[in-house]
Amino acid sequence: MSKLFSAAEAARETGVSRTTIMRKLAAGEFAQATKDDDGWRIPLDDLLAAGLNPGRPSPPVRGHDQSEVRTVSELSHQVELLRVQLAAAQQLAAEKDRLAAEKDRVIETQAHALRALEAPRTEHVPAPEPPQARPAQPLTRRSGLRGLLGF
Repeated sequence: MSKLFSAAEAARETGVSRTTIMRKLAAGEFAQATKDDDGWRIPLDDLLAAGLNPGRPSPPVRGHDQSEVRTVSELSHQVELLRVQLAAAQQLAAEKDRLAAEKDRVIETQAHALRALEAPRTEHVPAPEPPQARPAQPLTRRSGLRGLLGF
């Protein structure tokens, strides 16, 4: 039984990206690779058969010069920048939608209050009843504290 590598270990040991390993897995280049709860298990034999050598980086791909590698790197950087800009734009759009909804709610509340103020009063409010008259008491003058208080 040959040594087994996870996708990340295979990438690190062979000097390629994890994406390259995953692409080769998807293409079926690792015939004996298995997947378990911890991820992929790639046998050493499969790595060697695919031209990947653990312990030393893979040779550069033939037919690509440095300008193509630089172009790919620049494009990868631009893609990442665009992803960041897209995420920021999506956050701004969500905030704009939230503010628009809040504005609509405030306008509706103010319109309701205005309608309530402008509506004619149709209900009849009865006039308060006059207080019950107490029988008149004879006016007598009292002296002392009772006289001052009106008793």
